Amino acid sequence: LSSHGERSVLENAWLHSQDPAGTRRVQDALDEASDETREVVLQEFHGHAVKAMRDPHANHVLQKCISIMAPTSLQFMVDELLERDGLATAVARHRYGGRIVQHLLKRCSASQVSGLAEALMQETVALACHSFGNFPVQHLLQFGTEEQRHRLAQTIVSNAETICRSKAGDGVVAAALEHASSEDKLLIAQAVLLEPGLLVELAQCRHGHSAV
Repeated sequence: LSSHGERSVLENAWLHSQDPAGTRRVQDALDEASDETREVVLQEFHGHAVKAMRDPHANHVLQKCISIMAPTSLQFMVDELLERDGLATAVARHRYGGRIVQHLLKRCSASQVSGLAEALMQETVALACHSFGNFPVQHLLQFGTEEQRHRLAQTIVSNAETICRSKAGDGVVAAALEHASSEDKLLIAQAVLLEPGLLVELAQCRHGHSAV
């Protein structure tokens, strides 16, 4: 892009981000832009963050911003996810929105995403069993605090049969057995062994071999 073309794209970033060609142009322009310009561009997404997360094209611009900008600049995304009850978990279950939730959990500080993590943990079982929602739970197990990992592990122990027997849940169990404390890993293993046939089923699942 020429400097004039970059400026034109970035001045209308939200609009351009919503079409297939435009989203790529915005991402390329952001790569070349100064930190100050990036901050100005991000302002365009304030109030539109959740819509952008669910958009098949605009979500890629948000992913780009998350990867190249300071976590403090991303706070509005977290805040908009928490504007009403149930929104964060609805976005976590979304094909595109779930990716944004994952990236925020990975990139932002624990204090920044504590409210988001809490919202997800209120729906751990439902998310763990969901084809897209299970990935944010896996990210929380990997990047969350020790206390969050412990709470997630406790939920898995209490709901081992439901989670392990779902198509998506085996990946969550595998993540817990990789990232949880030794004590919690043991409790999860015991919970699986207590359910007749569950270990065999888990071993046959897509991620189950890594869990067992």
